[in-house]
Amino acid sequence: MRTKILISLLIVLTILTGSVFLLKKKVLAKPRISHSDAIGKYKPKVEAVLKSFCRKQDLSYPPKHLYLVGLKAEKELRVYAVDKNISDDDSEESTSSRPKLIHTYNIMAASGEAGPKLKEGDWQVLEGFYKIDSFNPNSLYHLSLRVNYPNQEDKTHAENENRTKLGGDIMIHGSNASVGCLAMGDDAIEEIYVLVSDVGRENVDVILAPCNLAKAKPKIKMDQQPKWLSTLYKRLTEALSELG
Repeated sequence: MRTKILISLLIVLTILTGSVFLLKKKVLAKPRISHSDAIGKYKPKVEAVLKSFCRKQDLSYPPKHLYLVGLKAEKELRVYAVDKNISDDDSEESTSSRPKLIHTYNIMAASGEAGPKLKEGDWQVLEGFYKIDSFNPNSLYHLSLRVNYPNQEDKTHAENENRTKLGGDIMIHGSNASVGCLAMGDDAIEEIYVLVSDVGRENVDVILAPCNLAKAKPKIKMDQQPKWLSTLYKRLTEALSELG
């Protein structure tokens, strides 16, 4: 049984290595472009679609704030938008300040299972609250958005547990293959990339969860997980419940 598993893993690694090699050849063969060049190229293609997403929810474009919600079990990336900046001071909650679901993308590929990413090479997709810290218009996977893993919370947990080599370079990207990232497909990432750029990456929150915790329990053995995970799942549940 163990031999069969090892053989299967070797096959997967071989396929992934070959795919990355071909992608590198493809990327190296094309000229590098800037972020503004990428926006100039893809925005005319996707802007009408993005505006229609917002218009259907009576939101202006671009919205003031975004929530990118990745649900691992459902293999969905849900996009919620807010017309009013969440930092605006308002004595009463207005309809425009409530996040509205404007679109749901299918996640084409994501490795791992329920549970947080703890170390380099564990193939786990992140779980927690993150930000977008950079754009990559020259990605091996068409276009990509870099998530700020490890964030301070990840670093604190790792320090308390004497963990090192946490890994990094976690992306939301195009194509249909991934190890530890979210592969969205090329058409979808063009829309997401332009949308995040138009809104401003500082106005985007990324929420990644094992499943929609507001409606289901994760398929995970909590007694085999870090003690802090139950608290994180409670926070994620609250956040997902507020989004609806």
